[in-house]
Amino acid sequence: MTSLPFTSRYAYKMIVEEEKRGFYRGVGEFHVFGKSAQTRVVKDIVDFAVAKNLVLHAHCDEEALEILFAHNPRARIIWAHTGFTTPLARVDELLRKYPALWGELSYRMDVAEGGQLAPAWKEFLSRHATRFVVGSDTWVIQRWEAYPELMAGYRRWLGDLPRETAERIAWRNAAELFGVK
Repeated sequence: MTSLPFTSRYAYKMIVEEEKRGFYRGVGEFHVFGKSAQTRVVKDIVDFAVAKNLVLHAHCDEEALEILFAHNPRARIIWAHTGFTTPLARVDELLRKYPALWGELSYRMDVAEGGQLAPAWKEFLSRHATRFVVGSDTWVIQRWEAYPELMAGYRRWLGDLPRETAERIAWRNAAELFGVK
């Protein structure tokens, strides 16, 4: 299978055609970095997602994230891996700046320490309980093979949060975001 660059006109056409099937709730996970997000095609994809009420799942750096919101401030974006290593203070700034931004926590290695929720993240997730989702990031077969362990790891550190906060992050935020009852 070949991967299409997100910035190609063909990717846009494919997204438009696939949306007609009527069951998609989002676009992504797609990769776009830096100024490569500042193209007409990416703007068209963002505008299309907004028009069709689709969530964008962006694997991107901060620069591309800012560009995506500049394309259309009404975009709803899940930031894959919450920027991998973006400091929590910066994530906090971005969450305040963009009310339609959610963080996704797969591959965010600093969330847990020794299987327990890191203290800084416990405080942070408690303050931003409605703004995070978990994901598996099953981009290779080995991740599918490790899926039970990945989910067990999430359950362990989610158990360090109050039940309502843990439920929001584990599934409720995503269910609300994607309109699933």
